[in-house]
Amino acid sequence: MASPIWRSLLFVPATNAKFVASAPKRGADAIILDLEDSVSPDRKEEARAALPAHAALLAGLGQTIIVRVNNDPKHLAPDLLAALAPSVSALMLPKIESANQLAAMENQIGEAEARAGLPPGKTGTIALIESPRAVFVAPQIADASRRLVGLGFGSEDFSAAADIAPTRDGLSGPAQWVAMAAAQNGLQAIGLAGSIAGIADLTELRELARFSRRIGLTGSVCIHPDQVAVFNEAFGVSDADFQAAKALCDAFEQALAKGTAAIAFRGRMVDKPVYDRARMLCQRYAAQGRS
Repeated sequence: MASPIWRSLLFVPATNAKFVASAPKRGADAIILDLEDSVSPDRKEEARAALPAHAALLAGLGQTIIVRVNNDPKHLAPDLLAALAPSVSALMLPKIESANQLAAMENQIGEAEARAGLPPGKTGTIALIESPRAVFVAPQIADASRRLVGLGFGSEDFSAAADIAPTRDGLSGPAQWVAMAAAQNGLQAIGLAGSIAGIADLTELRELARFSRRIGLTGSVCIHPDQVAVFNEAFGVSDADFQAAKALCDAFEQALAKGTAAIAFRGRMVDKPVYDRARMLCQRYAAQGRS
């Protein structure tokens, strides 16, 4: 399954109709209707009942819809029954610990798709990597499914499991490992190399997001609407960067047409790997915010 480009993915509890109604105004690349952590156990049934109408409404407004389901088997089956619909692009699967676990959950998704009358493989998945055990096998998880469109690094859950503070010093290593596992399969790498909880100091959050992009992460979930614009900027490609990359690509392609495979361009030596990265940046610019 081709991976989209999501710089910002805004969580919205499926029980909160007011938040659902305001979500399209926030500018997020995708909206995650949540059935897991933001919904208390006594409101799971209410959330499932409300989900189909919320998803259809938002999709009708041109929004990309993801649903985060529960990992607990007693909740997963009814979650899938509520979530699988033409309006839902992908499911976010929490606490994935192994390739076998992911395969088992995706077998359930396939069966539920068939019952819902959806084409096989229509629904993508995002596997959340949230523990040290999962980080160590992230490459196997990334390679385990054709449905996968992304890996997510759950910084808060990982920090709790590893008994470390959710700071850049402690999380840059595991976050980059997840990012590289995603990159080897052409998947999105969603998350931050630090805490997602910060909403008071958006300047600090922006720098964390920019650092996260530099080490290979490609977007982040948002737990507050104010984070959306920060992540769109930090994980996105600016107009200036696009224009510079396009100029480099044009110059290199002109040189190739004349039989030259390395050129000097604006004080840099450019060969195929440099060109390839510039070309990918142009592709990302074209795709961002339009998935």
